[in-house]
Amino acid sequence: MELNDYGIKLPTKSIVKEKNEIIVPDYFKKVLANNHQAAATFNAFSNSHKTAYVEWITGSKTAETRNRQMGKAREMLAVGKGLTDK
Repeated sequence: MELNDYGIKLPTKSIVKEKNEIIVPDYFKKVLANNHQAAATFNAFSNSHKTAYVEWITGSKTAETRNRQMGKAREMLAVGKGLTDK
């Protein structure tokens, strides 16, 4: 309380957020490499959008589902849509 009475303020702590590096699987990188527009859209996305795509694809239980989702992802990215865009 005395600090407030004298007008003394404590220094503020600076908050530094580290950007988490997104690990894109090689099989998804190959799909993106085949479509330059999809790759450009994916690379322009924020980390949260990239993470959503990667988690959606890597969360697949079977290779068939993963391949189907990568095809959908390539189509959506080619037209500039995020995963949650309709």
